[in-house]
Amino acid sequence: MRIVVIILYSLIYIPIYSQEHIVFSSINANNGLSDNSVRSICQLHDGRMVIVTLGMINIYDGSNFLHLHYSDENAYPLSKFYGWHITYIDGNDNVWLKNQHKLYLFDVRKESYIPNIDSLFFTYGIKDHVADFIIDSENNYWFITDKNELLLRKGSHERANPFINNVLITDYPHDQLIDIEVVKNELFLFYKSGVMSCYDINTHLEKYRDNPFKKNEDPYSSTIAVLPYNEYLYQVRNGNVKGISIRYNVNTHSWDRIIETDCWQNTLTLDSKGNCWISTFQGLWKIDKDLKDKRIISPLQMVDGRLFETEITAQYNDRNEGLWVGSINRGLLYYHPDRFKFRNFGRTFFNKQDDEKLRVNCFTEINNNILVGTQKGLYKYDEISELMVPYNRVPINTVCNMFFKDSKQQTWLCTDNCGLFKITDEKIKHYEKPVCCRYIYEALDGQFYVCTDNSFGLFEPSTGSFRRIEPLIEQNLGYTYQLVQFGNYKLLGISDTGLFIYNSIDKTISFPDRKKEIIFQHDNYLYHCIYSDSRGLLWFGTQDGLYVYDSAVDRTHSFYEKDGLVNNAIRSIIEDVSGKIWVSTSNGISCIEISQNGSVYDYSFINYNHFDGVIENEFLPRSVFKTTDNHLLWGGLDGFNEINLNKIDSSTQRLSPPLITRFLLFGTEIEVGEKYAGDIILNQSISTTEQIELKHFQNFISFEFSARNYVNPTQTYYKYKLEGVDIAWNEVSTTDGIGRANYTNLHPGNYHFKVYAANNSRKWGDISSEMIVVVHPPIWKTPLAYFLYIIL
Repeated sequence: MRIVVIILYSLIYIPIYSQEHIVFSSINANNGLSDNSVRSICQLHDGRMVIVTLGMINIYDGSNFLHLHYSDENAYPLSKFYGWHITYIDGNDNVWLKNQHKLYLFDVRKESYIPNIDSLFFTYGIKDHVADFIIDSENNYWFITDKNELLLRKGSHERANPFINNVLITDYPHDQLIDIEVVKNELFLFYKSGVMSCYDINTHLEKYRDNPFKKNEDPYSSTIAVLPYNEYLYQVRNGNVKGISIRYNVNTHSWDRIIETDCWQNTLTLDSKGNCWISTFQGLWKIDKDLKDKRIISPLQMVDGRLFETEITAQYNDRNEGLWVGSINRGLLYYHPDRFKFRNFGRTFFNKQDDEKLRVNCFTEINNNILVGTQKGLYKYDEISELMVPYNRVPINTVCNMFFKDSKQQTWLCTDNCGLFKITDEKIKHYEKPVCCRYIYEALDGQFYVCTDNSFGLFEPSTGSFRRIEPLIEQNLGYTYQLVQFGNYKLLGISDTGLFIYNSIDKTISFPDRKKEIIFQHDNYLYHCIYSDSRGLLWFGTQDGLYVYDSAVDRTHSFYEKDGLVNNAIRSIIEDVSGKIWVSTSNGISCIEISQNGSVYDYSFINYNHFDGVIENEFLPRSVFKTTDNHLLWGGLDGFNEINLNKIDSSTQRLSPPLITRFLLFGTEIEVGEKYAGDIILNQSISTTEQIELKHFQNFISFEFSARNYVNPTQTYYKYKLEGVDIAWNEVSTTDGIGRANYTNLHPGNYHFKVYAANNSRKWGDISSEMIVVVHPPIWKTPLAYFLYIIL
């Protein structure tokens, strides 16, 4: 495994040639990164990420960072390496770092820096000084000595053996071997001059040479990096000011020019689909395997809509489709296609300044155009610019409250200050009264009802007349917010005073008797929304709890965070085409899957938060909409969310077995190589330890473990058991991705700790992580002691 980073010194931006919807979240020093100047990124075999910053190695498990320090004084000098920050991961998860004539080595298992690389090389049988060091993609070690001899150490073999007596084989003066790769038992040597030489790795004989550059053409010889993928060898090469990416097909012996730029190209990486990612001064290029679709992403966009404008120094495509991007001074960025299921349209899409308020209250769709209503005007989404443009057919100062589409597919807009608007394909009609309209509803009998700041009333579209309806008893409804059908001739509504019922036959308003009617037996009376789904279930969203009434069994269910909701404060409710119920809250969104067991419904929850792209500010009541192409929109403070239900999948991919990251005694973390009660408990990192031995009084223990759930650490679930103590499995969820298990007062004996992980899908992995814990008895309770007792 290898990653190449070339540090650049300035930044130039060009316009966006073709923008793909890729949004990132930030990981920086505030999250535990040693500093925000990232130089290289790669991945250990156990799934943890290695991030090289200035002067430190950071190992990241999705929640916490392990920092490994190193010393320039004890670095091994490489006289023929002139590049910047090249990182290799060998077969033992050791990290090798080359940087400006120096070589560093880190033993991740022992969590330490190894200063005596020259002694290690001596054990390989290398007597001459090593001028450059390379590890290829098959974990072969290559050594170029001061005598220009090329040595090979295969895999974990102890000794290095000569491969070529002299690597200076080209006809170019002052040429230099820069990189080495192996593909299908063929060795490829890459030189500054552009020459590529192919050898048979078994016979050590040269087979052929090639050069993609013409005789008088610039070979871009300042920096070179090579990366293999299937039958291709990819190269990124830089000259004094320009850069080029090329690739060589080992089967057809042909070259392709991927992209040439007027600036340096920092890093070239490849994802699992063969897409090529290249970071440059201009931005981040994505080029497909066929080299036909070439697009640049610049500047990078954050999940909240902000733009990330700083120099990109490195990027890395991990084994789980995640994309990591390192910057010169702002830390890491992370993107995963499963992470940001929700697209975030923040205030920048509305061209709003930071001091301007933005409340997205409602949505509608007219001729495939999305209209977005705010507290200050109506906007239309422009698909070309991907921005919200003012909808000038409605006054710019209009406070939009709600959209409604009636049985004739006419769209109605309720406003807080301009009355009602009826919008059709080409025309718009304005009704001045009532001035303050909160909600409009068409009942089964065809009558239109409008909720206002003072009760509600009947509205006649043909004449524009409005007749207010007031309760007969002395109780003022105040603001009314919503109406839904409640039987054939009744309406159920929400007002400042709570729920009310309107009888269209006798024209009366009544208030539910919560003591007698099960449907209204709720603990909280501050309602934000009501929804009747396709099953006939009636949903109530309150400030504290979600309630659903099932008329078939005359029963009301209540749901809170403890039952699976992401948050207790419900803002809106809607049903998708598959029958799932979506609920927005003050902090996240819940998707409720409903299954029928006989006459009873079962409810299960899948939750989404800001790691999925959900806006961090709270949603607004009843601001939700389902488009004709199966998208859902939710409005909130400072923007809105969109999700494409045609693409969403509750991630059936199972997590890897958890990695045990910390072991604690009496709440104190056990360090590698440290003595406790006279003994070293951990000779290597806890993640690579299989058995721990303790004394009889060391019996208050704790484990911490991580599933490396980079997509969404807050949606990580664990089940664990300590055999010998636990009878059943313990299931826990986390807010930071780290699982924790504590055991106290263990008796002497052998214990077997097992832990599994799952993501939001709740599908447990097939393989557990395991640890043997041996608590030794005191000397007076050993078998030898009991034998002596019997003799005595």
